[in-house]
Amino acid sequence: MIIDCHVHIAPDRIARAVAEFSERRFATKLAGSMTVDGVRESMAQCGVAISVVFNVAQRAELVKTANDFAIAITDNQQIVGLGLFTLSCLVPRTR
Repeated sequence: MIIDCHVHIAPDRIARAVAEFSERRFATKLAGSMTVDGVRESMAQCGVAISVVFNVAQRAELVKTANDFAIAITDNQQIVGLGLFTLSCLVPRTR
């Protein structure tokens, strides 16, 4: 059984923009579309049984939305969502 434990994913409405940003920032072509359907298609092509997926939240206020998305797409059979946090979530707020 093949398990891919590092799969970036994004909601369909922003996946293309996230992919384009990532390709520019890291000067590389991504292997897939970063959408749920794209991940499933790639899994089928490569013989991957399970993908552990996560997305990125650049700011603390996006963490809940990102984690809600991971929960929503998790089926515990092929797609397993991994929660995330940003370091700014751990830093106590000071006034």
